[in-house]
Amino acid sequence: MSPLELRPLQQRAVEGLRAELRAGRKRVCLVAPCGFGKTHATVELIRRALERGRRVLFLVHLREIVNETAARLRGLGIPCGVVMADEPEPTDERVLVCSVATLWARAQRPPADLLFWDECHHAVAEMFREIAKDYPNATHIGLTATPVRADGQPLGDVFESMVVGAVTSELIGQQLLVPCDVVAAPKRMKDLAWDPLDAWRTHATGRRTIAFTKTVAHARALAAQFSEAGVPAGCIDGETPTKKRDATFAAFKSGAITVLTNVMCLTEGADVPAAEVCLLARGCGAVAVFVQIVGRVQRTAPGEGIAVQTLYLARPG
Repeated sequence: MSPLELRPLQQRAVEGLRAELRAGRKRVCLVAPCGFGKTHATVELIRRALERGRRVLFLVHLREIVNETAARLRGLGIPCGVVMADEPEPTDERVLVCSVATLWARAQRPPADLLFWDECHHAVAEMFREIAKDYPNATHIGLTATPVRADGQPLGDVFESMVVGAVTSELIGQQLLVPCDVVAAPKRMKDLAWDPLDAWRTHATGRRTIAFTKTVAHARALAAQFSEAGVPAGCIDGETPTKKRDATFAAFKSGAITVLTNVMCLTEGADVPAAEVCLLARGCGAVAVFVQIVGRVQRTAPGEGIAVQTLYLARPG
C-alpha cells in the first residue's frame, strides 16, 4: 500500500505522533477537533505498522462508529475485520475494528502491537483500563477532540504525552469546518427556553437536524411531535433494537428522515456532514459534551463548500 495523501495539518499531526514514539513514549494522545480527519491521519501509521508485520486494533465505544470506522479504513485501502455483537467472527485480518464493550463482554484480547483508542477521554473507565492493561508492550494512541472529562478525572495517568493536530479556527480557515449561528436563551433556565418544534420552524425549517435530549421519553416524544407535524423524524436511544437503530441512522444519512432525535447515541463520533442543525433540548453542564455535540453539525458537506449552520441552544449549560 502506497502512502496516503494527507492534508498539511494531518501530516503535521502524523509527524508529531511519530516524534513522540521515537522519543520512547508508548502512550500518546492526539487531540484535534471534529472534522480534522483523525481516522484518515492514522491510516499512515497503520500502513507503516502493516509494512513491519504488526497487528493493529482500532477500539471504538459505539456501534455506529464501529461500522463507520471499518468502512472508512476499507475505503482508504486498509483491509480490516470487525469485532462486535451480531457480527461474524473475523478470520485472520491484521487490522480489527473492535467494540470495546464486545471485547469486554467476551473477554477477548486479539493479538496487537498497536492500539488506537477512539474518543479516548473515556480511557479512564474501568472497561477501557482492563483491556489496555492486557497490552503492556503495545503502543497506544488515543484520539479525541476533547481531552477533558466532566468528572474531572485526568488523562495524564493514561497517556504520557499529547499532540495537538489542529484547533477549530484552523479548520474553519481551511473550510473543513463551518462557523455557527447560535440562537440561545439570554440566561440559564431551569426548563427549556422554547418549544423545540417551534424553534426549529422559526430558524431551521426543512434543514436536516440532529436533536439531543436528556431522557429517552423526551427523545421519543419529540420525534413523535415532529412526525405529527408532517416532518419526517426518527429516534435512536439505548433501547432501540440494533436493526431499527441502523435503519434509522441510514435513513437520516440518506435524507429520508429530516430530524433525528437521540439520547447520548450521537454525541460522539457520528459523521453526517449533510446534517445542518444541532437542536439542543437538554443542558450541557460540561464543555466537553457541548463541543462534541456541536461537532456533529460543523463538518462541511462534500460539494457544498462552506456554509453557515444553525445551532439552537434550547437550554444553556
